[in-house]
Amino acid sequence: MKILLAVNAPLTLSEAPPSRLIYIARSLKKEGFNVELVGQKGERITHLKTTAIRGKKHLINFVLILIIIKKMLAEAYSHLIIRGAHIAFFLLPLKIFNKKIIIDFHDWNFRQIKLYYRKTLYNKLKIIFYYITERLATKHSDLIICASKGLQFLLSDKEREKSMILENGLDLQEAKETIMKAMKNRDILFKTYGIRKSRPLAAFLGNWGMKLDMETMLEGCRKAGVNLIVVGEGPNIEKYKQNYKDVIFTGKLPRKKALKLISISDVAIAPYKDDKGKYEAFYYSTRKVKDYLSLGKPILMADIKRREQFLIAYENVIFYRPGSPEDFAEKVKTMISDKKLREKMCKNNLKLAPRFDWQVLVKESRLVEKMKQL
Repeated sequence: MKILLAVNAPLTLSEAPPSRLIYIARSLKKEGFNVELVGQKGERITHLKTTAIRGKKHLINFVLILIIIKKMLAEAYSHLIIRGAHIAFFLLPLKIFNKKIIIDFHDWNFRQIKLYYRKTLYNKLKIIFYYITERLATKHSDLIICASKGLQFLLSDKEREKSMILENGLDLQEAKETIMKAMKNRDILFKTYGIRKSRPLAAFLGNWGMKLDMETMLEGCRKAGVNLIVVGEGPNIEKYKQNYKDVIFTGKLPRKKALKLISISDVAIAPYKDDKGKYEAFYYSTRKVKDYLSLGKPILMADIKRREQFLIAYENVIFYRPGSPEDFAEKVKTMISDKKLREKMCKNNLKLAPRFDWQVLVKESRLVEKMKQL
């Protein structure tokens, strides 16, 4: 079986969409398949055959579609796994040649625009375009891969019948190497990012949006008197920098650098927002939490209904009350003051991490068997 994977994003491990396909591709390669990944030019990806494309912003989709069609037909790939249902729409004619179209689904673009963008004529036209292309693509695709049950819930009943869940996973070898390098260069990292050694260090990894309650985390760390380093970016970042001058905001960093900073922290934070379940099932992500596990970090997490259920209080994580900086601060102090508790959590989280290894998740999802059955 020859499998082509494609994404309209730079090929990098530092962004969620391409990194997900990179790890899936590597896992399928380990299963013995002939695999290639196509995407925009990014960083060098090892242990995987890739084709990096270039093009102007408004033409890149067109270039990507042409390259996919050429490879599927000329190089006899039988299956295409693609991120982006609107792009998959233009590739549906490949089904005439008995090519299997598999969509890696991550929400509807038309829904995102409707919820979060200004209601201009241009955006209204975009909603119509994405609605038509995405709904037709998922309707006529052969298989739909979802990263969570929440995403699967967004599909229609018929689409759900041909869908499967493949969670985001971990590269444990990457995590081991990160821990070793971070410990070796700990002093350099503290100096480079201006982190005071006199205070404990809390850390947050990832970009944020409406789904994350950054204010409680920022205010809670100030009340607790601990250092906080925020690796990522999102709305209101300039306001946060102005109001919380002691917090270190690194902005986006390459994945390896980001993980090193998390690795040297005492506590890692998952500040979810309690929005009464309206959007939590769709938007919250376990990706950063799994990274925390792989690095053996004690986790401080908002206690919302749809949080990660595999985490046990005072074994892997301590929960704080959403929206309460005071409770957050108390829980941080509890973690910092109890070294034995932190060491127990570190040990437990490192033991839990292999459950989410990419190779394990791909096998458990039965992705290979499902593709063979198409």
